Amino acid sequence: MRAYATTTSGTGYGNEVEFTAFGLESFTFAGKKTYIFPTNSGAGIWGPDDVTAATNTQDGAGNTAKIALIGGAHLANKCADLDAYGHSDWYMPSYEELKALRTAAPDLDGIGENDGSFWSSSENSMESAFFVDFNTAVPYASSLPKNKSGQCRCVRQD
Repeated sequence: MRAYATTTSGTGYGNEVEFTAFGLESFTFAGKKTYIFPTNSGAGIWGPDDVTAATNTQDGAGNTAKIALIGGAHLANKCADLDAYGHSDWYMPSYEELKALRTAAPDLDGIGENDGSFWSSSENSMESAFFVDFNTAVPYASSLPKNKSGQCRCVRQD
């Protein structure tokens, strides 16, 4: 690609440069395109034990907002505080969003079928939250104590 400018004196051209456009991997959930942050958020706990309103299994953005209101250094805040690729609306996926991501994983670059288990933003009880195991062929989900260290993958929707 080359930049150019045209004036009354003629057209001048700049140096030719090459670039690679970066595209985020995505999958469809509930009819919406859902983008996946390219790396894991790192290890951390799900969040505080006193959150009880983040129970929606479909709405990760809503759950993350509720968890983030509590504050603290936990995985939901890592997603909520993320400002990357021109967007600041990243969130920790819900239980159902995460299951859809696992189902789509074979078709996505950078999302391994054997990447371990990921926390969802969906609480199961005051003491536990749902996770999805990516090591199984079919999304396997269970719940773990919120204070158990794990990983998450932040997402956002258009």
